[in-house]
This record gives sequence, structure tokens and C-alpha cells, in this order.
Amino acid sequence: PPAVILLDLGLPPQPADPTEGLATLAEILALDPQARVVIVSGQGERETAQRAIGAGACDLLGKPIDLPTLRAVLKQLADQARAAG
Repeated sequence: PPAVILLDLGLPPQPADPTEGLATLAEILALDPQARVVIVSGQGERETAQRAIGAGACDLLGKPIDLPTLRAVLKQLADQARAAG
């Protein structure tokens, strides 16, 4: 499995609605409860972020993505995945 998964909450058929993205997050975590999932969202709603983190996402990054922040988050989570073995 991948060390880290980036998942956009805005998935078809309604990209402005986080429902599909949150359902996909749940499916990923059902297949691999140890998966490290980082949510990417252009929806700046605090409630959506809380739902994603509460559902098991490791972090949430807003769009547009700040590349140094993305690199730091990915490195930290990849390091954790390697350490967990």
C-alpha cells in the first residue's frame, strides 16, 4: 500500500459537496485502517475539516496547496509509515 494518500474531497458527481470525498475516505480506511490520508480541499469550511479528521484523515490542506507545507506533511507521514514498518 502507499505510504501516504492525497484525497481531494471535491469528487464527482458534485465537486462542491464533500460527501463523495468523505465516503471515499471511509472506504480507504475500511480497506486499510492504518492508511495515512491527507485531505485536499478547496472548501474552507471548518465543519468539513473536522468531519474529515474525525473520520480518520491525518491532515487537511487547503487549496491552493502550499508546496513547502505539502512536502513537510508528506515527509512526516512517510517517515511515520516507514517507522511503523
